[in-house]
Amino acid sequence: MAWQITILRNTIIDLKILIGIVLIVGAITFVVDFKNYGKTYKYSGVRLYFYSSMHYLCGFGFMACSIFMLTNYYFADKTPVKETFEIIERSSLPGRNITEKRENQLSE
Repeated sequence: MAWQITILRNTIIDLKILIGIVLIVGAITFVVDFKNYGKTYKYSGVRLYFYSSMHYLCGFGFMACSIFMLTNYYFADKTPVKETFEIIERSSLPGRNITEKRENQLSE
């Protein structure tokens, strides 16, 4: 897990994509292999669903996420590209209202 954080800091991958990979792969493996999990481990009721979902999310989901991150990191170009851009417009994060107020103040 620690090396995943290091690779995440060295690549430009949105965290939503990684969480989506974990959840989608975990859900697919849950649906495909749930009957076999119930036969292998003798849990029943809520414990069966809880343990199997944790197994598929943490096991298969993070494995697929790790493979995605490693391929993104190691198959990328080895030469870094540094670019500079001119700032055309600045705004604040809260929304348009503050930007519009600022533009009105500048025009006065």
